[in-house]
Amino acid sequence: MKISRYQLFSAIIVTASILFGLALVEYMLGWYRQSIDQSSVMDPGLMHYDANLGWKLTPGWTGSHSHHDFLVNYTIDKSGFRNQPELPGVEAKNKIALIGDSFTFGLGVNDNETFAAQLALSDTDNQYINMGIPAYSTDQEYLLMKQINLDHTIDHYVLMFYLGNDIIDNTLQHPIAAEPSKPYFVEQNETLLLKNHPVAKVRKSAVLRQQTVSSIVFGDFLDSNSSNDVFGSLIHRSNILKWFIPIRPAEDANTLDNILDQTLVVQKSLLTRLLEMIKLIATERQVSLTLAILPGKSYIESTHSYSYFFQNYVRKFVLQQSEQLKINIIDVADELARKKNNNSRPLFHPNEGHLTAEGNRLVSQILHDKLL
Repeated sequence: MKISRYQLFSAIIVTASILFGLALVEYMLGWYRQSIDQSSVMDPGLMHYDANLGWKLTPGWTGSHSHHDFLVNYTIDKSGFRNQPELPGVEAKNKIALIGDSFTFGLGVNDNETFAAQLALSDTDNQYINMGIPAYSTDQEYLLMKQINLDHTIDHYVLMFYLGNDIIDNTLQHPIAAEPSKPYFVEQNETLLLKNHPVAKVRKSAVLRQQTVSSIVFGDFLDSNSSNDVFGSLIHRSNILKWFIPIRPAEDANTLDNILDQTLVVQKSLLTRLLEMIKLIATERQVSLTLAILPGKSYIESTHSYSYFFQNYVRKFVLQQSEQLKINIIDVADELARKKNNNSRPLFHPNEGHLTAEGNRLVSQILHDKLL
């Protein structure tokens, strides 16, 4: 069949129009994604420099935090921790400190919506203190625990371990998701040496700002495979394709575990030593200790992603270490994944990534049931 010039010209016009339309959609999706990423605005002063811990919350601070996903308010009490509900004057049986990062602090929800606040409301026999500080890792939480009893008499430490990045941030002077410099430990001759202490006010370099958890734990492997996976690389670069086709590992779980066995040697060893030291503090002070594992968004919602496999690998390691060290543990990640199947409401903010009020409510239920 002979194609006329008119038909050829029409085909060229249609093809060009489709390509132009796709390019326009690609640009608009990229612009929209960038506007969401830059939408976070918080009143200044929430945190201030601290020579021992890197940073702390500012006592008495109150302010708002707006994001594409939410508009909330935060209140810091006079002790420098997230405000908890005021309850009737009943003598508390135990003071329970919830120690963790931004998930424990409750980034993205109001004061009365954090899982610490909901625990306090559901269990009025005990006093719950929200000692979550955004961007903290296990090393800073250990240092915080060392000085807690100077101002508080605690009966029970609940250390909230975040699967998303805690094991990585423990080895770094600058957290993956934050700018300030922090103290950190290194292993040397079977002892832990505290570095960058007192904490130096060092700016995070441009190179470090490009680091991600994925680039640290999978970086070399993914880089070596990206040239062989043209379609996967195309999906990764295209906003349109990512919208319809999620990126999934081409490797099986055993291969990914073998990679993580090699890339997380230092991080796993350091975490084990930190848990040993944390248990020692609790034992010496005759304070109960519970380790609770908190998942990131991808562990619940993207169970075929690289991030999920990383978090599940770390989760299994922490469970193993807690058993060996005889530390009581609550696997919030596993329990939350089960509850997700029976819950249609979002548990995580879709773009910002922290727990929603509903996610906090379910975490409080899990902690309440296991702690009591």
